[in-house]
Amino acid sequence: AKELWDKQSNSKGVAIRSVHCVGISVGAFAANGMATEICRLRGSTGGGGGTSSDGNAYPYVRLTLLDPFTSRGLTGLSYGSDNFGKCADYAVQYMNTDDPVPTTNEPLRHCVCYDVTSSSTRDEFVLPDGESLHCWPVAYYARQGIVEESKNVNGNFLRFGDDDALAKGDVVMVD
Repeated sequence: AKELWDKQSNSKGVAIRSVHCVGISVGAFAANGMATEICRLRGSTGGGGGTSSDGNAYPYVRLTLLDPFTSRGLTGLSYGSDNFGKCADYAVQYMNTDDPVPTTNEPLRHCVCYDVTSSSTRDEFVLPDGESLHCWPVAYYARQGIVEESKNVNGNFLRFGDDDALAKGDVVMVD
């Protein structure tokens, strides 16, 4: 995140307009960490997509978490719920509730959650050898999620608080 920020700050006329951090399973920690650091670097200006008086852009930060592992050891069982998506302009979680991986089956309070457990498209999904259903949200996102997100945004950055945006903590049961 710092490298990305420094390159933008040192380049005349080059501005990063948006950053989309995607985390899969335990990779949610890295994706959320990058999103949090970019938000920290842009400072209290927040909101993303704006420009400061010195011409530096404040990038929009989007976070997408695919069946995120949310525990940080036995003493940090609520870490993901407390932190993932907290700083992003818009944060989305895709999860299923019937896989064997612990701490991946609850909606995150700072994200819009799409529960893909009962999606009709799951019937077409062929589980790869040696895998569990923990990989289903990744497959769903690759097949439908990206397309759905582009329809919802209509070329604009979706932010919490926008009229067209779902709210933090909303859960959408995908049919």
